[in-house]
Amino acid sequence: MSVPDAVLSLIRRVDSRRIPSFSGIGLIVYDSLVHLPCLPMAEQEKYERLDEVAGLLAEYSRRQDAHHDGFHLLDRHLRLTHAAQYIAPPIVERVRWQPDTSVGARTMTALLASSVEGVLLTASVSSDHSVRLFRAGECVFEAIGGFADV
Repeated sequence: MSVPDAVLSLIRRVDSRRIPSFSGIGLIVYDSLVHLPCLPMAEQEKYERLDEVAGLLAEYSRRQDAHHDGFHLLDRHLRLTHAAQYIAPPIVERVRWQPDTSVGARTMTALLASSVEGVLLTASVSSDHSVRLFRAGECVFEAIGGFADV
């Protein structure tokens, strides 16, 4: 399964519409974090099991959870390695994606972070359940308002 397909499958398993006070999710899938400036925004836990990732992301996306802010970082095998990270990607001179409607900081950060060396893919799920995937500064998937079949 490709990385975008695997991330979409993970987001579907999180099922944001069933989460009370869903605040959104930001994901970064990476090979290397050397070029991505980030700082933890909440206490880090140990993430042992891959099958727990969707459940943890669902829990973290609730507005009341200490991990609801920032981005969650996943290695190329979609293992959660860091939660609730403040990400400061460099602003690139020219982005290849121009949204049709206004978007928030999470989506713009995902777009910019997708251009950082070592980042394979980023995802932004907005509080309105809209899903966007970015790779190399381009939007490679968009579902405004969320998945049609969820």
